[in-house]
Amino acid sequence: MTTNFPLLLAFFVAFVLVADLFRRYRAIALAFFTLSLPSLLAPNSDLFMRIKTASVLLPTCFLVYARFKPRIERFIHRLIYAVIVLNIVEASVIDVKTGNYLNLIAAIALMLALPFSQKHWEISGRYNDYVVHLPGFWPLLYTSWNLCFLYSARISTFGYALPLLLAPLAYALVLRRTDLYFQARAYTFGFYLFFRAAFGDAELMNLPEFDLSAWYSSEFALAWSAANAAFAGALLYIHSSNRKRISTVTQRN
Repeated sequence: MTTNFPLLLAFFVAFVLVADLFRRYRAIALAFFTLSLPSLLAPNSDLFMRIKTASVLLPTCFLVYARFKPRIERFIHRLIYAVIVLNIVEASVIDVKTGNYLNLIAAIALMLALPFSQKHWEISGRYNDYVVHLPGFWPLLYTSWNLCFLYSARISTFGYALPLLLAPLAYALVLRRTDLYFQARAYTFGFYLFFRAAFGDAELMNLPEFDLSAWYSSEFALAWSAANAAFAGALLYIHSSNRKRISTVTQRN
C-alpha cells in the first residue's frame, strides 16, 4: 500500500487546529471533553483501550477545569504529573517486551527532566493557558522517544501516530512556547482517543494507508533508539549542568 502523504498532512493540520481551537476557547474544550466521557462505555474498544482512554480523557477534563481557576490546584497538578509518568512507564514496559532497550534511556531522561515542583506549573496568558515550564529539549525528545516506541511496537498504526505526535510539537515550536506543549498534547491525544473509542470500527479510524508496516526495519529501529539514548544522555547532562550553575549563582547571591 502506497503511503498517502496528503492524507497524513490533512490529519496533521486537523490536530493543529484542534490544539488551537481548544486553547482559544476553553469553554468549548471543557464541554467537549466532559461530553466525551460516555465514549468509555462504547463496545468498539477492548479493556486496555478503555483504560488508556480513561487515563487521558479524565485528566484532560481536570486540565481544562484548571484553566478556569487563577492557579492549578495541588490535586490536579499531582494527577497530571502522575499520568505523564505512567504513560512513559507503560510504553517503556512494552519497549522491554519488544527488545527496544536503548529507548529506555530516553524514557528515564524524560522522567528525570520533567519538573515536579508546582512552581513550574501555572495558569497564565491571554487564554488562561495550562503552562508547564519544561526544559527546551523535552518536547522534542518526548516526540522522538514516543515515535520510536510506536515504530517498534505498533507499526500498523504508525500512520496515525505521526501527525498525532508531530502536531503538538509543531504547535509549540511555531509559537516558540514549549511551555504550551502539554496542553496541546493533551487536547490532540484526547481528541484522537475519543474518536478511537467511539468510532473504532469506522473506516476513518482504520485506513489501510496508515498501516506503515512497509516502513519497518529492525536495523532502523535500533539506530533510532540508539540516537534517542545518545540525545537523551547529552541533553540530560547539559540540563543538570545548567541547574547546578544556576543553583551556585543563587547561593552566592
